[in-house]
Amino acid sequence: MNPESSEEKFAISRAGIAAVSDRSSEVYFDIECTHFHNEQKILIGLVDSAKLTDDYLSQGLGVAINPKTGEIRDLINGQGIIGYLEEAPLEPYKAVRMAVEIEKIGNVYIPRIIVGDETILHPALYIGTLQSMAALVGTTTQPDAGACFDKPNVGVNVREDS
Repeated sequence: MNPESSEEKFAISRAGIAAVSDRSSEVYFDIECTHFHNEQKILIGLVDSAKLTDDYLSQGLGVAINPKTGEIRDLINGQGIIGYLEEAPLEPYKAVRMAVEIEKIGNVYIPRIIVGDETILHPALYIGTLQSMAALVGTTTQPDAGACFDKPNVGVNVREDS
């Protein structure tokens, strides 16, 4: 999915890469985000790094978070609005932890989006075999103010019982 096709353009940066295990595991990405105003949406995601290009979000999970309304929208899988934050609006200039955690069981991926103390569940995805996933962050390009992303942490926890 091209995030620009939703009428909004996102400036996206890669924050890291996690090698995906063949075994059951959890792929995770968390980061601290300080946004500067509530008119700009924030993007966070984990996507197939092999198929990622500058203008295309490949298979995986990419969501836009509206800090003003709390709306969380799937940008890749056609799920539309997947939830709302109870604590909206988010306070500008205050750092908040954001994370994507994906439980991988075979080729099925079960994502969770975490913003502060809130967790939003996403419907399970069948993704297929991946070698690695890229962690992405970004903001809408209009209005032009950006956000500060600090302390990225990307990795995989392999389940011992798999």
